[in-house]
Amino acid sequence: MLEQLLQRIKEGDLSGLDDTNLALELPVSESLFQEIMDARPPGGPLKKLGFQFLDGNRALVQLSARVPVLGVVSRTLALQVGGEYERGQAGLLRFEIVDGLKMLDKPIINLLQNQVEKRLPAGIDLNARIVTIDLPKLLHALGQKHLLGLIAGAKLGSRTNQLVIYLHLQP
Repeated sequence: MLEQLLQRIKEGDLSGLDDTNLALELPVSESLFQEIMDARPPGGPLKKLGFQFLDGNRALVQLSARVPVLGVVSRTLALQVGGEYERGQAGLLRFEIVDGLKMLDKPIINLLQNQVEKRLPAGIDLNARIVTIDLPKLLHALGQKHLLGLIAGAKLGSRTNQLVIYLHLQP
């Protein structure tokens, strides 16, 4: 029965679920998140991308990127994890860089931005200070737009060793 219900939801058929109101806390372990990040297409400027999630909606990112003329540049960046999406409103989930950039890093990020963005699905944008996720655009790009009818809200947070996705499901 659960399999049939999930199949209907996957197909975008939310009939019969009108009174559903579910708050969901989805903790994603660092290892699972890293596995997803490692599945990015090969090539491109990023050589290493490692995440460590901390309490208080914070994260550390260890990255190494090949930069023209400079070679490989490595940094550890401190991020603030957050943002909020509510159905019908313009809201973004985000990872904001709060520490770890050096004086020349912003121009380097801007230089690499075009190469990196080509590898990101629509709905994920990056600039020299922030990575934003536009949930409706991302779900459309991933062929999962049917889920938008079910997601009333979403927020990102973190705790030790976990990215936490908070979802409010209500058709």
